[in-house]
Amino acid sequence: MRDGHVGVRLMNDYACDWPIWWAEGLQAEPKDLDLSADLEEKVRAWARHFHEHFDHLSRWDCHQTKQTHARLAREIEAELTAQIGRDLEVRVDLWELRD
Repeated sequence: MRDGHVGVRLMNDYACDWPIWWAEGLQAEPKDLDLSADLEEKVRAWARHFHEHFDHLSRWDCHQTKQTHARLAREIEAELTAQIGRDLEVRVDLWELRD
């Protein structure tokens, strides 16, 4: 638990460049998580990838970008767990990969 929070959720949302949310639903601020600069940049790059390749009507621009997005999410989940997993449960919601 950290500052009353029990976990975080990695989840993209339209128009958000920071896709980490407290389990309770509000967006977690990067400064609250104390992540390495490298991981923070990976998280931001993953969100950019989502915004550049996903459209709410036409979905992914190609199958390869969808697969890349899923792979990057697994990598970020592992790094988040390594960095904050002792204090916070890390969950991933890849709603954008569901058909």
